[in-house]
Amino acid sequence: MHILTGGDSFSALDPGPETSWPHYLLDHEVTKCSEMAAGNSLIARNVVNDIYRLSPDVVVIGWSDPNRFEMFFDKDDDPAVYEDLKALPAFSNYIVSKSKGWQQEPYDNPMWDKRPGETSSWLKSGGNYGRWEFGNDHADWKMRLFLKNFHNEEAQYLKTIENILRVQWLCEIKEIPLFNFKAWDHGLFNTTYETSKLLESQINPFTWYSSTLLDFCKEKGFKYKEPVHPPKNYQKLFAQEVIIPWLDKL
Repeated sequence: MHILTGGDSFSALDPGPETSWPHYLLDHEVTKCSEMAAGNSLIARNVVNDIYRLSPDVVVIGWSDPNRFEMFFDKDDDPAVYEDLKALPAFSNYIVSKSKGWQQEPYDNPMWDKRPGETSSWLKSGGNYGRWEFGNDHADWKMRLFLKNFHNEEAQYLKTIENILRVQWLCEIKEIPLFNFKAWDHGLFNTTYETSKLLESQINPFTWYSSTLLDFCKEKGFKYKEPVHPPKNYQKLFAQEVIIPWLDKL
């Protein structure tokens, strides 16, 4: 079975102290298009791209905080700034980069090795809302400007619901089983906005895990201290007790 996995750092971390759960799906072919610091637009973009590119048998996604976002940079706009940003771990364009995901085989291309495109990429906000310093005056200015004048929690929430539905509907059309979960207990489904009520009602609850990855790990004994991710033994348990039993039912 070929499994496509998407998400943020909770689903992206490579072998090490915090090895993420996709690495424990040992009896399957796995492609991991998740990225460190990813927001939900980026998560959906990567997943949709790889559904068309790879035609996986199953899709599993850990969704992130709706308030995360990415800013688009084109090399033609300012070549010097673009070249400067290419050195940042938060700068990537998975869809056009030469390196296409991680698959279940010897692997030496960690997710921190961002995949910037040659001419365009996304600068990922990650989770440090309002506290970004990318070491580039132009990028820092654009991020502060966006946060001050354009970032809106309701709009971000609506975008997340739209992205969830985009993936859900594509999987339905292609008859691909879909499993969703929240990486941790962020604002998704905890807030009701008038603009998102109708679309949110179209989300299929049967494609969702009833808890979160982080809450699962806490129930197993993990003592969480921000910004630490669950250690690999808890991630392995999540794969063994949540993901694999769902796969076995297909």
